[in-house]
Amino acid sequence: MREIIKEKGLNKEVVLRLDEGDELFEVLRKYAAENRILGAKFTAIGACSSIKITFYCPQEKKYIPTEAEGEPITEDLEVTGIIGNIGWMDNNPVIHAHGTFSKKDFSVIGGHIFSVTASATLEVMITIYEGEITRAKNEDWNLNLMIKN
Repeated sequence: MREIIKEKGLNKEVVLRLDEGDELFEVLRKYAAENRILGAKFTAIGACSSIKITFYCPQEKKYIPTEAEGEPITEDLEVTGIIGNIGWMDNNPVIHAHGTFSKKDFSVIGGHIFSVTASATLEVMITIYEGEITRAKNEDWNLNLMIKN
């Protein structure tokens, strides 16, 4: 365990609504850059028309895509839950998120998210920290891990 941020003050809460065609990670990166959000956590629910998710395999130290060549899954899905954080790496906002999505037949898929495109809407709740989340490449795991500033 590594303590990255220890909050002493009040966090700021923000709620965003994404509309059809909005891509969650693009919106969050832009919002974080424009508002200088240096560290935050977020959740989201709603509906989407496209996702790109993967599974991180520790033995192989790489992400395994859900579809051939890592193509997105393009079908109507219910977003049953997305949880993630906003940090920074190399002077750019970085989004790290995992999620679950239900299909019309009520089966559920999930994993590490690379993209989510809203259909009807995505409702995003953001908690902004006073501190900063910074990431750096960890060669042992081939991952961008949180570091202490």
